[in-house]
Amino acid sequence: MFGISQTWDDLVDGDNPVDSAQVNLMMWRALVELPGNPFYVKNIDRLQPIIKMSIIDWLTANGFEAAKEDNDLAISFVIRDSLTYLVIACAEIVRGPSDAIILSPAIRRFFHDESFAEYMKGLSDERQVTES
Repeated sequence: MFGISQTWDDLVDGDNPVDSAQVNLMMWRALVELPGNPFYVKNIDRLQPIIKMSIIDWLTANGFEAAKEDNDLAISFVIRDSLTYLVIACAEIVRGPSDAIILSPAIRRFFHDESFAEYMKGLSDERQVTES
């Protein structure tokens, strides 16, 4: 999922070049590997809603980034990595709710490793490239 989402993000925001091999790999993962993954198939009823909401959050975050309003940017920073919920959900499925609660802070720290200041600088840099 993270490889798929990262390539999709790179295609949309254009901050990293994406060649046809990366697009082909993303499509292979999305259309062949993910639907054929036994864990995913067994738990699709629990995982699919999280994936859908993560996509909605990511699209919303992109819209907020374009708006350039301070509060919208803060919201964008919070919701743009909602796919992290998927990892926590997998931890809950595999280890149970008690362990998921214990593991959640470490999972979040791992995936949310960018500070708000770094995020804002990245947005500024992207805008400068786009405006050039």
